[in-house]
Amino acid sequence: MTFSFIRLEDAIMRFQKLSVAASYSDFATATFSSYSPSTAGLAQYGVSSGYCIAVPCPGFRCAVNGAYTLSDMSPANLDAGSALSLTSGGPMPVPKVNGAGEYWAVLNSNTDPRYLWPGAAYSVSGTGGKSVGAFSVSGRGGLAGVQFTNVTATQAIPRKAAFTVQWSGGDPSIQSGQVTLGGYSAADSTYNRLTYFQCQGPASAGQLTIPASILSMLPATGTGQSGSITYPLGWLWIGQYDNPVSFSAPGLDSGIITDIFFNGFGVYFQ
Repeated sequence: MTFSFIRLEDAIMRFQKLSVAASYSDFATATFSSYSPSTAGLAQYGVSSGYCIAVPCPGFRCAVNGAYTLSDMSPANLDAGSALSLTSGGPMPVPKVNGAGEYWAVLNSNTDPRYLWPGAAYSVSGTGGKSVGAFSVSGRGGLAGVQFTNVTATQAIPRKAAFTVQWSGGDPSIQSGQVTLGGYSAADSTYNRLTYFQCQGPASAGQLTIPASILSMLPATGTGQSGSITYPLGWLWIGQYDNPVSFSAPGLDSGIITDIFFNGFGVYFQ
C-alpha cells in the first residue's frame, strides 16, 4: 500500500494575558509512504479517542513542528519531487526534507504573520518525482471553533498531578466529533530538552483529563525573551481536524489532505 498524508496547521498562541500578545504558527507537512503489513498501523492522523501520548522531540524544528511526530509516524520513503506547491492567497513552496518522502515548510513571513486563514480556500500540488506522479488537491480551511474555558496565558500547570482541561465549542460533524489537545514544554531556549504530548477526546464532553503519567514526562518549563517580553517555553492548544479530502496520483494508492486551526496559550508546566 502506498499512501500520502498532507496536513496544514494554523495555531493562534497567546503568551501574555493581553489579547494582542499572540504568536501565529502556520506550517505544512506531507509524507509519501510505502507500507508493509507490519507498518500499516503507522498510517494515521491524530490519536485514538481517550488516549494521550508523549514523546521527547529535541531541537528547534520540533519546537515549530513537533506535533508532526505524534500525528504521522509513516516511513516517508516515496519521492514525490523536490518540492510541493501550496497556494492560499499566494504560492508557497513546501520543500523535501529528511529523506525521500517528507516535506515541510513554515508558512509565516515577516510581512504577514499568518498565511492560513479559517475558511480560506487552498490547494496543494506536486509535479511528481521518482515514485509518485503529478497531483493536485484543493480544500477549504475549517474554523477555530474550540476555546479553552479554564486555561489562560502564563498559567501554571502541575507536572506531578493530572490536569483536567475544559473547553467550549466543537463541531460534531468533523474529526468524528473529537477534539485534539496538544502541548509541549522546553527546559530552555536551546530546545534540547523538549517533550510533546497529544490527546484526543469527544468534543461533546467539554473536558479531558491529561494523566499525571503524561505530564510527568515534560521538563519544567523555561522562559524565552523577545525584546522586553518574557514568555514561557510551554504551550497548550486545542482544535479539531477537518474531515480529510482524498486525492490520488500515479504511484499512489490513496492520499488525504486535512487542516486544523488551534487556539492555545503559553503556559508553565511546573
